[in-house]
Amino acid sequence: KSGFTISRDIFHNQYKSLDKISWEEKSVLTIFILLALAWLTRADIVIGSFTIYGWSGLFPNPEYITDGVVAIILAGLLYILPGKRAPRIMDWETTKKLPWGIILLFGGGFALAGGFMSSGLSSWIGQQLQGAGSLSPIVVIGSICTLLTF
Repeated sequence: KSGFTISRDIFHNQYKSLDKISWEEKSVLTIFILLALAWLTRADIVIGSFTIYGWSGLFPNPEYITDGVVAIILAGLLYILPGKRAPRIMDWETTKKLPWGIILLFGGGFALAGGFMSSGLSSWIGQQLQGAGSLSPIVVIGSICTLLTF
């Protein structure tokens, strides 16, 4: 057992130091909950022979209603809903301060992975590396580290 303990009072004091939840925070929480519910209920859920139909089927082209579309629409609400401290909950000045480099890097990774899958490159690489399955894990890890270093 470690000698490190955290007193429950630390959390209680931190909780007490919080201000009352603001209108903007309530709005963001509500939109986040709506986003999660929309993501969970967008597509059909098949449980054995039982199907719970998703709401995207209500549109003429449900294949166009993706998780990204839902996220963009609900994020757009932040630019429309009024705030109490500012004219809107989200404004362009705040948007410019977001870490766009990380967001683009993350999205670029998904785009690259999608390109690998749709072009067949990921299958080809998998076939080329089939022989590595018989090698020692130490050799495989060492090879990957060497390749990534140079």
